[in-house]
Amino acid sequence: MSDTSVAALHATASTAARTRVWDLPTRLFHWALAVAVLGLIGTGLGGVMEWHFRLGYTVLSLLLFRLLWGFVGGAGRALPRFSMRRAPSSLTCAGGRTRII
Repeated sequence: MSDTSVAALHATASTAARTRVWDLPTRLFHWALAVAVLGLIGTGLGGVMEWHFRLGYTVLSLLLFRLLWGFVGGAGRALPRFSMRRAPSSLTCAGGRTRII
């Protein structure tokens, strides 16, 4: 890239508005889940089973919250956009087995 194209890229990036992909509850969920999973690993290896069970229930609660928030949460939620569709046309059955063409 030339110096002028880099300068133009920086000028465009500085004036562009930031777009958040995930809303605050979803971002908090991701961080809490990461911390809880690290805690599960630490307590599992350390033999502190009382805290391991508590963190396991925390992970279960977080996953249930995320499932609920995916359907009734903010505008950036992704779960309603999923649909049950047929496999892509690039998958074909030939001779009783599926192959990708």
